[in-house]
Amino acid sequence: MTEEKDVKQEIVNAYLELLADLNRIPTYADLLDKGQDRNRIRSQFGNLTKLHEYIRSNHREVLDENVAHSEFIFNEKRLKALSDQFKDTKVFIITTAVASKPIHQGMYDTVKQYLQKRNGKLIIVASADIADRAHDHSSGWSNLTVDRRLRDEFFVTEEFKLNSNLFVSNIKVSAKQILPTTGLSRIGQTNGSYIFASPKQFLEFVATSPREKHPKAIMTTGAITVPNYSIDRWMSQRTSYIAEHDHVMGGIIVEIVDDRFFHFRHFQCNSAGEFVDLGVRYYPDGSTRKERTHLYAGDIHAGWTNEEALKATLDLCVELQVENFFAADVFDGYSVSHHHIDKPLKRAMKALNGLDNLVSEIRAGGKLINRVLDSINGEFVWIRGNHDEVLERYLDSGNYTKDFNNQYVALELAKLRLEGKDVLQEAYAQWGNINEFDRIVWLQRDDEWKIGGVECGQHGDLGSNGSKGSLNTLEKAYGHCVVGHTHSAAIMRGVYRVGTLSELSLEYNRGPSSWTHSNCLVYEDGSRQLVHVINGTTHL
Repeated sequence: MTEEKDVKQEIVNAYLELLADLNRIPTYADLLDKGQDRNRIRSQFGNLTKLHEYIRSNHREVLDENVAHSEFIFNEKRLKALSDQFKDTKVFIITTAVASKPIHQGMYDTVKQYLQKRNGKLIIVASADIADRAHDHSSGWSNLTVDRRLRDEFFVTEEFKLNSNLFVSNIKVSAKQILPTTGLSRIGQTNGSYIFASPKQFLEFVATSPREKHPKAIMTTGAITVPNYSIDRWMSQRTSYIAEHDHVMGGIIVEIVDDRFFHFRHFQCNSAGEFVDLGVRYYPDGSTRKERTHLYAGDIHAGWTNEEALKATLDLCVELQVENFFAADVFDGYSVSHHHIDKPLKRAMKALNGLDNLVSEIRAGGKLINRVLDSINGEFVWIRGNHDEVLERYLDSGNYTKDFNNQYVALELAKLRLEGKDVLQEAYAQWGNINEFDRIVWLQRDDEWKIGGVECGQHGDLGSNGSKGSLNTLEKAYGHCVVGHTHSAAIMRGVYRVGTLSELSLEYNRGPSSWTHSNCLVYEDGSRQLVHVINGTTHL
């Protein structure tokens, strides 16, 4: 009997030592490192969950000293007092804490320093690894513990309203869910934009009625806790590996404009806890420095570009001293579109409105490119897109033989096409009136351009083996990349998709739309931020 008591006490002592060392609930693997195997624990306590209950009942003071338990962090009175401090707050960082996982101290320090500079507040949403035996999550928040360093922070336990159109959700999402936004888009459609807990970063805009100016967004945050999903269950090793691979230390910066409008952008932290926001790198010690910044623009579509969105984008370029400007579908091709060749009334309407002249369309594009070049420090990187190939299609099809308005110019371009020249480049060189033509880099379909390991040279319309591009196929092909094409901004793990700088309503997108005026900032370390133009501005 004495021997059994000694074994029991050894297990308890090992548990308490691990609590102090790890600042989280120990797992079987942790206890094994202390010489306490599964059979030993089972013989004395039945299973690991019952060992946790024993510690909670008999060593509560040690537990409370080393982890933040649900009875403290989810105390309704305490949370009400904290939320009352948010009334005049305009800037928030929302991130996820995965239960029983330690926070990254460097990230926590940087976030707190950033919020101090901007008079902002931190909001944390809890998530859990449902395969983690350190907790029984079946009863919701009641058995959840988080790193004790977060004990004074505000946790969302009920749906939290940031303004009338943006909510932080209390829906419990598993930390290991591969697609954490699955099934949630119709919630955003009904009520507004939603932020959900997850250590992965996702963003999806929900197609809304044409009467709505801005589509609603659903998004997940990334985490302030470190990626550590190693558990004792053999069958869970696959999901643990995937969870660690997809885990992003980061969050969402939200800026409240008024009760209706807001700005938001994701950020990612590196291993030291630093992150970049709007071209400024923030450090754990509170210092900052200017970061070299590139911009991948929403699809241009010169001639159909929204002036408000373009001006906000160029203002941002000047403000951040943007280096290279990546752009696709710069040439729209409306003047020579194959969609109109057999539609005489459409062609007549184009002629009446002066929209059927190829040279005029190219000159409009050149004027836009000059504005961009005046706003950046580096090069205009022209990514070849599907609209950019309309001119080649027009020439290859022989449609210019029926197009008397553009036939003379087309014949000259057809000769260049036969000589193997890039006719789009030749057209802009001859008629674009571009002031610094040598600052344009003309990428071809299979050219690459990587920044910090992120592929920025693709448009996104082409998938694998001749298929159409999708977030899934692009992720498999390129890994971390920035693309465009669909005009609807999105994040799916390492794939970032920009929106458009065109008008949000064109002749080929009738009905519900998820189009957005969105660009992507790309930094030298490979971190990225989608920045959205809302009512002519990109941020507070």
